[in-house]
Amino acid sequence: MGTLIVQRPVTIIMSFSALCLFGIISACNLTMDLLPPVQYPEISIITLYPGASPSEIEQLITKPVEEAVNSVAGVTRIHSESIEGASLVVATLQWGSNVDFALLKVREKVDLVKGILPQDVYKPIVTRFDPNSLPVMNIVITSQDMDLRQLRYETEKNIVPLFERIDGVGNAKVTGGKVRQIEVLVNRDALQAYNTGIHEIINSIQSSHYN
Repeated sequence: MGTLIVQRPVTIIMSFSALCLFGIISACNLTMDLLPPVQYPEISIITLYPGASPSEIEQLITKPVEEAVNSVAGVTRIHSESIEGASLVVATLQWGSNVDFALLKVREKVDLVKGILPQDVYKPIVTRFDPNSLPVMNIVITSQDMDLRQLRYETEKNIVPLFERIDGVGNAKVTGGKVRQIEVLVNRDALQAYNTGIHEIINSIQSSHYN
């Protein structure tokens, strides 16, 4: 090696310089991310119960959900938080577990305990736990003059747009409250009499901007 350097110094220097240059260019082109995306083997169960205290949330919702989810195969740890009006249960799975399959099993277990939860509790939301999608700020809005349906409507109409116009805010959404729904009961005999199908009724409602 020493003889080669003495005999061909220019070639060795150029080769070494090329390697250094290649390394610098590669380093400059590397993608750097302070918080790179990571697939966490965790599943979260969020249940809303407006007006309930943290102790009520823990006894009536969090503990029954924990017991149900704890029986799912592959669950190694359960973490929960009970705050005013909401319960969060996070189930941690073994690394390498099939999260999609576990998600189905967790939903089945949660469906089984819905019958023992308070009647006016919201349907539990079962989803993958993704820390990257967690909100930076939670704001609780209450009113003594408006019911839950009107409060949600006013929040979505007047407050959410204000936050969305703030520089740096990527998304603002509302959870809780009550969503206005219209139930349509179709008379089958009337459909046959007017020679109309159910799909025509659906299309007519959608064209009238009702969801």
